[in-house]
Amino acid sequence: MLLTTATAVASEGRAQAKGVDPTAAEVAVALRDNGRYQGAVSALTQARGPRSQQELDEIADTLVAIAASFRSSDESRGVVTRTTALTSLVDAGLGRTDIVGVEKGVPYSGAATRLMRLAETAEDISIRGGALRGLVRLPNGKEYLPFLRRVVLSENPAAWQAAVVLVTRAGPEGRAIARELSAGGRVPQPRVREYLDNIAPAPSKRP
Repeated sequence: MLLTTATAVASEGRAQAKGVDPTAAEVAVALRDNGRYQGAVSALTQARGPRSQQELDEIADTLVAIAASFRSSDESRGVVTRTTALTSLVDAGLGRTDIVGVEKGVPYSGAATRLMRLAETAEDISIRGGALRGLVRLPNGKEYLPFLRRVVLSENPAAWQAAVVLVTRAGPEGRAIARELSAGGRVPQPRVREYLDNIAPAPSKRP
């Protein structure tokens, strides 16, 4: 039986009051109906106690599905819902919680894989860009610079955003990759190539 919006809100309120984490199904219903479900982050970071990997992954995959393709007749609501799902996944990867007084949980280990999936498959280009920015914010964010490099060298519509992340958010390592890409001449999208040539030009060669 499908939960109504009112039922979903009441269920969320009871879960928060009792300190009970939501299931993946409850996260899906509340996000789609209300554009919110705070308990998803605390569940993924195990702030209230251990959860099985299967439970964690089911919740994370629910967030990915909503961030990637949720649509609403009210597009502004759709944007908010998709962004909320993405933000929850990034926050979980950072080990944040949504419980007052509990600042740190266990960073969700599956965040990076799912952010990369969103960067390649999300229907909304702003979600793709947000996923790329989220990747480099993770505790081991530098490990994903090769992925950003691969996006820049692709026909992905978020390739320009990947280039911007390399130049502005990924430190010296990211700028070094940007310079290498500029010098290599293999960036397929003209806008991306122009950006890299202007922002991270390769050293000029003497004749």
